[in-house]
Amino acid sequence: SVASFLFDHIQVFRYFMKVYSPFICRHPAFPAMIDQDIRNTSVDSFLKSIASLRHTDLTYSLKDLQMPVEGMYGIKDNIVAPGQWKVLKNSVVHAKIHLFDKARHFIMLDQPAEFTQSIQNFLRRE
Repeated sequence: SVASFLFDHIQVFRYFMKVYSPFICRHPAFPAMIDQDIRNTSVDSFLKSIASLRHTDLTYSLKDLQMPVEGMYGIKDNIVAPGQWKVLKNSVVHAKIHLFDKARHFIMLDQPAEFTQSIQNFLRRE
């Protein structure tokens, strides 16, 4: 399996993630953060968690949400399709959507001030 290969070649995986991490998040601390996560997590559990997300569809449950909802999406996300906000908005009509024009997947690192402001505004509003 892929997990077994990566576990047996963890240094290759760590190197790949170090090289690839700037394409996921431009924040200078991100490569070290992801490396620490890799060192502290078994590759098998990491890949299983990602696989379970890929096969989990909760769209049918979104229409039942009654609480305030805010979706935050990085326009330049290269892990989750940025257009996913449309699924949330179409399913939860009262959802607020915040699109971050300079962010990739880790909005809180790419645009920390805007991310914090968005959370604060949401909490004040609701």
